[in-house]
Amino acid sequence: MLATFANKLQEKKVPTSNVPLVYYTHNFRCPVDVWFERSYKNKFGWVVQFKAKSNRVLEEFRGDIFKQAIHYIERRTKRPVTEVSFDEILELAEALEIKKVTLH
Repeated sequence: MLATFANKLQEKKVPTSNVPLVYYTHNFRCPVDVWFERSYKNKFGWVVQFKAKSNRVLEEFRGDIFKQAIHYIERRTKRPVTEVSFDEILELAEALEIKKVTLH
């Protein structure tokens, strides 16, 4: 089992299917939802998806949020994002979040 401080990934199930999505909590103060989902259309086996009420907001922040999300995955796995599978992203989302550390 993995453990981390301030996990920015959260697994959510889609009610209409059995496909898990991994939502990413970004640091930008804008109403954009970001998630990783399994995809067989590329060599990675996953894609990053975005959703916002306003296309203008999405266009403005998409690049920066994408860079932040990819950097977060690389930092957590300590490997280039090209080597990370969707199953590993799911495992990161299921990591135990450490709230407090007490030293004796």
